[in-house]
Amino acid sequence: MNEIPVIPDMSCPVPVTTESYYSNEQSQMNVSRKDKFLLIMDVPRILKPYLRNDARLCNSTSLDRLQLSIWGHVVPEIQVPKLESRFGGQTFKVSSFSRPTYPTITVNYTIDNKFDNYFILYTWLNMQNDQNSSIFNAPNFGGETNLGMIGDYSTTINVYALDEYDKPVICYEYQLAFPTAMGAINASHRDEKENESTFSFDFSKLVVSRTFQFNN
Repeated sequence: MNEIPVIPDMSCPVPVTTESYYSNEQSQMNVSRKDKFLLIMDVPRILKPYLRNDARLCNSTSLDRLQLSIWGHVVPEIQVPKLESRFGGQTFKVSSFSRPTYPTITVNYTIDNKFDNYFILYTWLNMQNDQNSSIFNAPNFGGETNLGMIGDYSTTINVYALDEYDKPVICYEYQLAFPTAMGAINASHRDEKENESTFSFDFSKLVVSRTFQFNN
């Protein structure tokens, strides 16, 4: 029996849509829904004071975590490359015991009604290079967080894959992550679809886990 999908509990909800459906007989990941991934991340330290002063933002009095219902997420290729060593007339292959640099990750997300989630991401990107002065952390120029230390502007981004009951089944944890690009907004008044966009981020370490504590 087909059921209307349950939208994940979000601090900045998007309009409810019933255009998709799924069945208990389907594979858990083979469902016709866009938002089967949930992205949760702590707001970087340098960003918190400025977001809390914006009265328009959801939960602006205690904004420490951002939650996005994303409908597109590319898990990077995970490698431990081989090394080759020739001996006699043959080639032996052994592990390099190392990981190459991970590629940039791009996710698709739905912009909320007030553009709050979009503005948070933009402010985060703008802190790295101010739109007016072209410097790092311009609002606190000369302060203790103006040194450009990665621990100040990066965070841990957790992407959860959800089953048909919106329960997490696996977590991709991107450590020391920070945004590097924001996609365009292609809005149209000819249809009733929500505004959608993308943002890209880079990171240093990826941890994949199925034993985790899920707090949304």
